[in-house]
Amino acid sequence: MGGIGNAIGPNTGDAALAVGLTGIALETALAAKVDHLTKLVHILWKEAERLEQIVQVIPEGLRIKSGASEVLVLKNGGIIINGLRVLVQTPGKSEFYY
Repeated sequence: MGGIGNAIGPNTGDAALAVGLTGIALETALAAKVDHLTKLVHILWKEAERLEQIVQVIPEGLRIKSGASEVLVLKNGGIIINGLRVLVQTPGKSEFYY
């Protein structure tokens, strides 16, 4: 089982030695990877916060809101569309409401 780096995983040290990383080089490589992953998690967190403002689970069902438009998908099977202009398209018919 692994030489160095057992705190990260049992075979991490062996893998690092196989590619020639030892001591400071291994620490630098791991620090760079941690920094990169930290930045990715931060980006994902910000995106999740933005989506929370658009899509919300409410007691009645699901709410999607963007600007002046809103769609409610209700647990009882109903759908409420609220907007300034609404176009409903079906295979044989289109209806425009405003």
